[in-house]
Amino acid sequence: MPNTYKIGTRGSLLAKTQCNQIKQLLAKKTQQVYQLEFIQTQGDVQTEQPLWQLEGKDFFTKELDAALLKEEVDLVVHSYKDLGSERPAGIKLGAITERKFSNDILLIKKSTVEKISGLAELVIGTSSPRRIYNIENFLAEYIPHQQAPKDGTETSIKISTKISTKMLRGNINTRIQKLKDDHYHGIVLALAGLERLAQTPASAAQLKNLLKDLTFMVLPQSVFPSAAAQGALGIEYYAEAKNAREIQQFIATQNHPDTIDEVQRERQAFQEYGGGCHLAVGINVRKIKNHYLHTHRGENDGARIDYQFLERNQPPPKINGKIFIGLPEEKVLKYSAQNILADKLMSKSRLPQVTKAENIYTTSNYCLHALTEYSSLWASGVQTMKKLVSKGHWVNGCSDGLGEEVLIELKSSQALALMLDTQTWCTLSHSDGKSQIGPVLPVYERSIALQIPDHYPTEIAACAAFYWTSFLQYQVHLKLYPNIQQKIHCCGLGKTYDTFLENNISVTPFASVQDILNERTL
Repeated sequence: MPNTYKIGTRGSLLAKTQCNQIKQLLAKKTQQVYQLEFIQTQGDVQTEQPLWQLEGKDFFTKELDAALLKEEVDLVVHSYKDLGSERPAGIKLGAITERKFSNDILLIKKSTVEKISGLAELVIGTSSPRRIYNIENFLAEYIPHQQAPKDGTETSIKISTKISTKMLRGNINTRIQKLKDDHYHGIVLALAGLERLAQTPASAAQLKNLLKDLTFMVLPQSVFPSAAAQGALGIEYYAEAKNAREIQQFIATQNHPDTIDEVQRERQAFQEYGGGCHLAVGINVRKIKNHYLHTHRGENDGARIDYQFLERNQPPPKINGKIFIGLPEEKVLKYSAQNILADKLMSKSRLPQVTKAENIYTTSNYCLHALTEYSSLWASGVQTMKKLVSKGHWVNGCSDGLGEEVLIELKSSQALALMLDTQTWCTLSHSDGKSQIGPVLPVYERSIALQIPDHYPTEIAACAAFYWTSFLQYQVHLKLYPNIQQKIHCCGLGKTYDTFLENNISVTPFASVQDILNERTL
């Protein structure tokens, strides 16, 4: 006969939904019986003020902790970001579950997007100090300030819309309803919460109704990093309970090693900044192969925090001297550094534009002329995203410069699917492009420049390291200048990096161009 175990949880729709999902996973793994016990917390009751203004701490866990210590429940399920670093004696963390969709998401009415270029101010609902700081300081760059042209022509850029924030508390249902009732122009939530609701039929039906007539922007982690441990669930138990050993063994079946590696690094950084719900710093760590990409952004003790670095499985090579950056001259000029050589060999030219009414993934700025009709719009990185926005386009999200893997994950989101008009996707790329997102529509082609400066070979020979933006760029340069093979080769963390590895060519990844410039010794 299987035993029955009680799982403590908060009573909100999201808490019940995610706890039921854990219940089903545990039952399948352990063949035991689990039932939910609903417990109301201080954070659920006091919703008139931001958490950082309330007295005390552990607003979403105290009552659950008490039930666990009294053995009224056998285990509890928390959003791991809600767990403080100091837990009551005897309460142990038994598992950290797999997380997906750790980004924040901006929800907004479709009707608001249609008139957004005419708004002098955009009011965003949130009560998180981290979100308040990053939204008020950086969101304007991602909001269209003009109507997008329908013929691919250039248009002028208007002055940015002012972004302000307004306090928003309550469960997901309440927050979205306040948006629909026009208390805000937009609201920012955790995408992971929406996703969990979308994965269960009963809650998905409620969510679909709430999301009707809304659209979204998945906020890129490189600019709007999420809360430390956002998206992961933590399962706790009482180590002194009579059946603690078997409970711990059951819970351990839900551990996800990669998620554990990521969130432990995030929480460590969170504590180093001082911790607490008043902390206005977003922290995200993403495991990429055997490396960890860290992003911290916000404000702490009056100081701006804004850096991204790669924690590697081995130290990067020492770079001393000139660096080739595989970007055109006009893009390289923005980096205020000496001894940089831009790519003067490769060029790109437009092909006839295409019209396609579906979900479109744009891989480059050279795709802009082809955008005349679409259902949703996605970019390969934040620079392409900002370029699209500057031309009046609403962009739903981007791959953050990390390759198609990021967008493939977002494309699989059941929550986002509820707001998309079609599930048909295509990719705008070059004439030789390949994509896992959808069929490639070639809108530009790559070629060797007709005129190459005479001094270019000498400049290439003087470079100590090369930062490639495509594998083809590397191949073309290597064919003309074979002596570069023994130099240091570097690239970003997306498709170019994958292609180098597939071809067994030694390459060092960097978080960004600025990252490699920071590593260089002059």
